[in-house]
Amino acid sequence: TGGYAVQPSVHVDNIDFVNIASTGDATTFGSISASPPRSTFGSGSSPTRGVFGGGYFGAPGTDVADIEFITFATQGNSETFGSLSAARRNVGGVSSSTRALFAGGNNGSGTSNNNTIDYVTIATTGNTTDFGDMTGGGRNRPAGLSNSLRGCFAGGRIGGSSQDSITFVEIATTGDSADFGDLTYAGFEIGGVSDAHGGLAQ
Repeated sequence: TGGYAVQPSVHVDNIDFVNIASTGDATTFGSISASPPRSTFGSGSSPTRGVFGGGYFGAPGTDVADIEFITFATQGNSETFGSLSAARRNVGGVSSSTRALFAGGNNGSGTSNNNTIDYVTIATTGNTTDFGDMTGGGRNRPAGLSNSLRGCFAGGRIGGSSQDSITFVEIATTGDSADFGDLTYAGFEIGGVSDAHGGLAQ
């Protein structure tokens, strides 16, 4: 969903999909309805919906608080869901089958960090509710990965420094994140995926 294309140098509004059980190229699903297109948002999903919130557009860049959603069973453009508690980019996202959490990020300067964790109930629409804070300092560009119970945030940047720490939350409750462990390296803009038991951050 969305992102930034280097050639030409523009944000894009594409939403593509693949069938995970097979292999092959992506197919067009629809477009991001919010205008203009944006990148670096946090995302999560239930079995029926995908949600994505925050991000930025333009150059040098304007931060946004918008949350959009799609319904997986039907192809088409995204729809308005609500707003984050504050406009921010480089947000980490995790989800269970019922909730999506949006954590950290920054607004404008690459050294300003947000430690907020917001959440929404995916089956409804509306603005976020406060979940807690990211411990160890606000960070931007963390990887998000989750199963139905826990969400982990790995790496990212605090100030201008890359991080190796991993923190976690219990998605069904609210509260601050807790220490999980460390990556084998310090990094940011990391991709995270997981199955029902473990997770990978690369």
